[in-house]
Amino acid sequence: MTAPDFPFDHVGWLESPHGIGRVGEQHLGRSVAVIGAGIAGTVAADALCAVGLRPVVYDGVGVGGRMRSVPLRADDPYPAELGAMRFSRRDALVGHYLRAVGLRTYPFPNPLSAAAPRALVDVGGVRRVVTRGALPDDLAAVDRAWRATVEDVADMRLVRDALAERDTGTVTRIWPKIVRALDEVSLRAVLLESPYFADRASRELFGHVGFGSGGWDTDFDNSVLEVLRIVAAGLDTAHVGVVGGCQQLPRRLWQRTRAATGQAELGGEVASIVRDGSGLLVTERSGRSTRHAAVVSTAPVRHLLLRLRVAEELLTPDLVRAAEGIHYMASSKVLVPVDRAYWLDPGPPRLLTTLTDRHPRAVYLFGETADGPGTVCLSYTWNDDADVFRGIDAEDRAEACLRYLDGVLPGHGVREHRRGPAVAVTWDEQRGCVDAFSQNLPGQYALQRGLYCDFVRSRPPGFGFYVAGDDVSWTGGFAGGAISTALNAVWAVTRHLQGSCPVANPGPGDRYAELAPVEL
Repeated sequence: MTAPDFPFDHVGWLESPHGIGRVGEQHLGRSVAVIGAGIAGTVAADALCAVGLRPVVYDGVGVGGRMRSVPLRADDPYPAELGAMRFSRRDALVGHYLRAVGLRTYPFPNPLSAAAPRALVDVGGVRRVVTRGALPDDLAAVDRAWRATVEDVADMRLVRDALAERDTGTVTRIWPKIVRALDEVSLRAVLLESPYFADRASRELFGHVGFGSGGWDTDFDNSVLEVLRIVAAGLDTAHVGVVGGCQQLPRRLWQRTRAATGQAELGGEVASIVRDGSGLLVTERSGRSTRHAAVVSTAPVRHLLLRLRVAEELLTPDLVRAAEGIHYMASSKVLVPVDRAYWLDPGPPRLLTTLTDRHPRAVYLFGETADGPGTVCLSYTWNDDADVFRGIDAEDRAEACLRYLDGVLPGHGVREHRRGPAVAVTWDEQRGCVDAFSQNLPGQYALQRGLYCDFVRSRPPGFGFYVAGDDVSWTGGFAGGAISTALNAVWAVTRHLQGSCPVANPGPGDRYAELAPVEL
């Protein structure tokens, strides 16, 4: 269960010995277009093969989407992760697919996690080296304040336990009340009302050190529901990285699809999608057109109106309204390779994982042994902080971050140990992207519901167009959410093509009436 809004057990469905279903006999082997080769697209293609269809995957950039890993050296175990870089062990859907394709993980070095037990906290000009399990009083107070605030505003412990135990009855009883109460409330408003964050200093400190995986003041204006979902699902804790890079996951899924279908190469960038009798005609920017029985689009939904030229008769009013109004989060990263993970040498560390209110915002260190390869993420920023780097090339970004480290950690050693050029990304500058991921503003629950629930709407013949992907999911920025939407779309295509799930293994749409997200 990736979110409390629709607590369907996708992992149980996938792993059932009964299978996930089959299309009608007359439709076996028909082609279905999958737009986008990120994690949602490659999962959709893999599952379409399982129900007896032949997916044809299109992407003008290549396999990976925002799971983009750039090797900094040969056989790099810690490539530059420009997009997704960590997954929670509680994200069972991601875990299912990592196991399915044989990928190994390592403990992710979040600040003050077991993999990075010491961190430099530099906020308001006050610099402290903080140790896991021995927080100074003000940081410990902020941690307690956040936990108390969450329990005050919602029955989060009950929801969290129910999700972990797959207790759908408790989730569907409690979560709708939370949605009705908090849909139009921002995280900032919750903090301002909380008796545990009564002074500005505590709110500012929380905004810089945050909870779970890092700073959150760039999230303050988002709906508090966005944060509560993450807390409920446990997605902010127990993170792992993928040895060799996250991009291997969609690449290996794509290889499975290639082997099953014989599609030698990805289709190109899609220019338009229109009805063509009882099917859909997909035209690439090269001019090549191909007819398909249905389409699953995992492209950013805003592109459906602006870039892909999808015939509007294929789009429901709810989908159009959401595509026009959905909110996206910006993000930037800067990374450099070093010869080894020298910060793990015996004695006082020269370089530390860092959280700061200055322009780098967060510094992460990748490497498991002192004599093994290492990568330094010099900066990871969101929203307005990401805009600081707009229009600046990778080397200039790296130098700005190194000058910061010169001031707070003299002798940090990055220049001395560096062994290659910087790699950087600002996602809204990337071809085919709309920022890094979606995050709803207060009052946008209905928009998200309109997107997510698109998979259960019946279509007449020739209208088999379905959306999936990160911005369709309830948990923007988390791979499990994107995967769940891909599986929902495959269920919808199966039904559209006169198929069904086994009675002993009902799919997400079969249980929709029981688990449906609350309608405000």
